Amino acid sequence: MATTPPLAATNENGLVKLGKPAGNGAVTIESWEAEPWIAGSAAIMLRRSEDAAVRGRVKHLLTELAAKPENGIARILDSEEVKKTGGFPGAAFLVELKPGYQFGPEMRSSFFILGQGVAAGKTLGLIDMRRIAPTLASILSVKLESATQPVLAISTK
Repeated sequence: MATTPPLAATNENGLVKLGKPAGNGAVTIESWEAEPWIAGSAAIMLRRSEDAAVRGRVKHLLTELAAKPENGIARILDSEEVKKTGGFPGAAFLVELKPGYQFGPEMRSSFFILGQGVAAGKTLGLIDMRRIAPTLASILSVKLESATQPVLAISTK
């Protein structure tokens, strides 16, 4: 699967300015004008939605990214089109990718589970969110044929 770089592009084009790394190595954001919120597709949010200059810069940047086939951008919706879809309230743009592309390799999520047979206080560490469905299916004794990731080790056994 190929990845496409909207976050890097916003950083490189001055739309997000990174601060100095914190003591733990985490990077902080000093300021931002536009940034992608990635959830399958990427909603591009503007800090000030009324800023026509930033909106124009972002549109230009997205158009340039979409012109390069290696980025896998299927289409870019403007704020009016996004409103019609009913998703991402306040998004200036929505970027959809072609099949076989994703915004990044990480598929992570928070996962909390409690119940009979589940180890109390067990830390799973960093998990791939695609492991959640097979884990829940296993608990329910349901076969999930399309799962590509293994079940998480959550049991007390």
